[in-house]
Amino acid sequence: MSTGPRTETRDGNPDAEVAILKTVKGTVIKILSAHSIAHPGNVWFTLTGTKGSIETPRGSAEKPVVYVEGKGEPHRWRSVEWDEISEPVPEEAKKAGHGGGDYFLGDGFIRAILEGRDTPINAYRAADYTVPGIMAARSAENGGIVLPLPDLRPEARKELRVRPPSLVQLEAAREPRHPARTRRRST
Repeated sequence: MSTGPRTETRDGNPDAEVAILKTVKGTVIKILSAHSIAHPGNVWFTLTGTKGSIETPRGSAEKPVVYVEGKGEPHRWRSVEWDEISEPVPEEAKKAGHGGGDYFLGDGFIRAILEGRDTPINAYRAADYTVPGIMAARSAENGGIVLPLPDLRPEARKELRVRPPSLVQLEAAREPRHPARTRRRST
């Protein structure tokens, strides 16, 4: 679902979009991306389960919070230190972009090359990270219809996966809601 481009109309990007995904095992995931809102510009994560939840800070002055059924005060968040919920982070990572994420991606890639092993994020895992956003945008462009996520792995690696329609089939089946954005071939 999308607000569409209201604030920065010239770039065509929506002010906010939300994707609701359901995994093969039935887990529900909500991703909200909002770029044109009055907020100090931070990224935070919330992981909620049936027996507990954790939320990363929404600002630099805050700490992560956790809630676990049966531990601590009932129905109250408990502030925790980063070292209670995370492995120690090298100083170089703390200085890198995206909360240290850039450091770990680069370090994993370089170590894989130097040590002759697979990279931590291969093409298929990168697709696993990217395709849900692409399909969520397509869903939003089509009124929020439910779309399957294509699995881009070769058949040999699809042991337990359902084969959804390909991106080409989905593209051919949809009617563009924004004709001005549709590319036209010149003859």
